[in-house]
Amino acid sequence: MVELAREKLLDTKRDGSRLVVASRQVLQRDQRGDPVAILEINNDITGRKRTDDAMREQASLLRLMYDHLGTNAQTTCVRAL
Repeated sequence: MVELAREKLLDTKRDGSRLVVASRQVLQRDQRGDPVAILEINNDITGRKRTDDAMREQASLLRLMYDHLGTNAQTTCVRAL
């Protein structure tokens, strides 16, 4: 099988809600090597996308806070008991 494409798509479900889909298309060939089908695999990655976006936002806020602390900033390591 030869991979044709891999992409992230925004899709709409029947109920109107939106979801993010990781889509992958592969070309399937017969024993002679002739194309016989295109197989498309779609995975709902809406939750993962939401988590990634939230983590990026948190990192941005932390960076902003750190930048505004100035030269008196100290790094503290907290160890869980």
